[in-house]
Amino acid sequence: MSIKLYIGTPIFVNNRIYGTLCFSFPQARIKKFESHEQEIIELMAQGIGKFIEAEEMELERQQTEATLRDSEERYRRLVEYSPEAIAVNYMGKLVYINTAGAKLLGANSPEEIIGQFFWKFIHPDYIEIEKRRQHQVQQQGKQAELQEEKLVRLDGKIIDVEISGIPYNYHGQVATQIIIRNITQRKRSQEKLIHDAFHDVLTGLPNRTLFFDRLQQALRRSRQHPEYQFAVLFLDLGLK
Repeated sequence: MSIKLYIGTPIFVNNRIYGTLCFSFPQARIKKFESHEQEIIELMAQGIGKFIEAEEMELERQQTEATLRDSEERYRRLVEYSPEAIAVNYMGKLVYINTAGAKLLGANSPEEIIGQFFWKFIHPDYIEIEKRRQHQVQQQGKQAELQEEKLVRLDGKIIDVEISGIPYNYHGQVATQIIIRNITQRKRSQEKLIHDAFHDVLTGLPNRTLFFDRLQQALRRSRQHPEYQFAVLFLDLGLK
């Protein structure tokens, strides 16, 4: 087809030229296009540009939501299958806990723990400390650094743990995500090492190292407090 007449205007999308709206005719036109005709074509181009822009925004939104869902799913799986105990404390209640956390607290499944008060599992000696730490996280938005505490399991057994906390968004509300690590075995190993260092392996009685350690403590105390007195008694039990 032989084109005798042509008119076009750019289509803008997000302040960039996306394309061109063109009109072509096989017949020649003697009269120039009127201003209102040009305005109509420009309005059509603007309408097409806005439609394309809306479609791109909707596509971007869908892609963002899909990426977010995928990211949330990966995070959920990481938390769920983490060997570390992870829980969420909201308004003093545990609204989430993973399988490792439920096992740590003596439950067979997370459902046995979810909904219970968080403070039920904190040893009485650490309740006030942990309340201050939870307030620091939820009210000040600060991370609660790793700290040694004691927890009370469902069966009443006391375990040594390390606890840290970070701010967490729970359905639009401020909560605390808690990470708990069981250090009971490590503490027992440390205590055994200390005991073995200060006691005889065969008899279990205090050894010379413990004697000198206690003697040094007594000497330091006597220097700091002149009224403090002590004596050293030597006994020969005649053991062969």
